[in-house]
Amino acid sequence: MTDVFKQMREIEQAGARQEQQLAFQERIVKQLLRRANVNVAVGAMKKEALELRGSNVLDFDWLFENYPRFPLRMMSQKMRYTQTATIGDIYGKGQFRKLPWWREYEEQSAIYNVDLARDRAALVFNLPYAKDAFLMVLHNQPIQDHVFRDAERRQDEPWPRTTFPIGKTGLVAVLESLDSFIQTVGTDWAEQ
Repeated sequence: MTDVFKQMREIEQAGARQEQQLAFQERIVKQLLRRANVNVAVGAMKKEALELRGSNVLDFDWLFENYPRFPLRMMSQKMRYTQTATIGDIYGKGQFRKLPWWREYEEQSAIYNVDLARDRAALVFNLPYAKDAFLMVLHNQPIQDHVFRDAERRQDEPWPRTTFPIGKTGLVAVLESLDSFIQTVGTDWAEQ
């Protein structure tokens, strides 16, 4: 009998985690829309989403349905206790691939069938112990010049943006704050 209660508790916890993820995604979507100067009438958007999708959450799937020109597959993970990454972890030989956010990025890319050599994907996650960088984005470096803005040409950028190759895969990973990422993707995707 205790196994039944244990299974019920696990199901409830999984449902609660899913709700937290959707709320986290909605928060990011609202920021993307505000920064792209989209008139965010949240109540009307939620009502329309409920009618069309059966859910009133403005998650990443909703973003893609309503803004198909958004240039990346968005993914998220709320990681409460990420380790403190040292310079050696990030730039050391092979160490970056062992960090929790890179492993999550690869796992979710596989879940969504994203070919990182061909497609673009971004993982939004929280980094709770980093000053002014609690929302971070990890994505693969784009090769389409017409979609992304080159960070080196952004003279007014106040945020750090780190790029580095991933082994012999040919991938270049980018780790930046959400604010920097929003500047990276620009606002063209929001024009209907």
